[in-house]
Amino acid sequence: MANATSDTHEPVIFDNGTTSMRDLATGEAMHSRIGPWAEAQALHIVPSGLRERLSEGSVSAPLVVWDVGLGIAANALAAIQCARAVSGGSSGAARGLTLLSFERDLSPLRQALEELARFPYLAEFEGPVGELLSSREWRSSEGGCEINWRLFEGDFFSLGLESLPKPDIIFYDFYSPKTAPHLWTYKGFERLFKLSAPGATMCTYSAATWVRSALLLAGFHVGYGPMTDAKMESTVASLSRENLARPLDQRWLDRLGRSGRPWPDDWDGEDGLKRIAEILRPF
Repeated sequence: MANATSDTHEPVIFDNGTTSMRDLATGEAMHSRIGPWAEAQALHIVPSGLRERLSEGSVSAPLVVWDVGLGIAANALAAIQCARAVSGGSSGAARGLTLLSFERDLSPLRQALEELARFPYLAEFEGPVGELLSSREWRSSEGGCEINWRLFEGDFFSLGLESLPKPDIIFYDFYSPKTAPHLWTYKGFERLFKLSAPGATMCTYSAATWVRSALLLAGFHVGYGPMTDAKMESTVASLSRENLARPLDQRWLDRLGRSGRPWPDDWDGEDGLKRIAEILRPF
């Protein structure tokens, strides 16, 4: 593979030795100091219930995961590793995995492939990632685990999302709302809600009050996500309240009432607080 040095990103090494990529224009790193692999497990794989959903052997259709913000592929590869582990350890049939990754700038991933010593989780998957980048698709049936990984390049909400399989799980892992505000809007989440399969679950690192408000107003049930050494909270949203381990409650509603920025910029409706209070009851 030719040298893939990026003009837009550079590696950033945290104090604990983990490495991510940093956007040169904004200075924002793709991941927190716990590193891409640990963050993928903590904020996406576990709270999404991916392992449990893949273990539903009685369901013949593959599980559809939208990896929204491929970045340097940590979330996607963690999902593939999880699917293989479930298939290898299952006493019965495990579901297949249809993994759709979306990304506008592929140069950071290409650069990470050139520096595998800094990104060891990529080493095992160098071949699949390389094939995905060159062919926009990688398929595998290794160990009886059927995986179809596809790549869609471009601005997420400008793609023909309606023609794609509806997601059962969404990893929403773009750069922050400050850096990419058009990807964190009420209208965007409303469209995503309509595109999702019944019972779909979405995980994101953002715990911003107005982001959670946008999700609620778009139709999602919303809950507190896991904490990590680097983040006090994250967010889990779902089309089904039963999928939330800790739904938002009166404590969060009180925070909303005190917030200096309670609503997304594109929310033009009235009585937002009243509407959200009705959505959250009973707590």
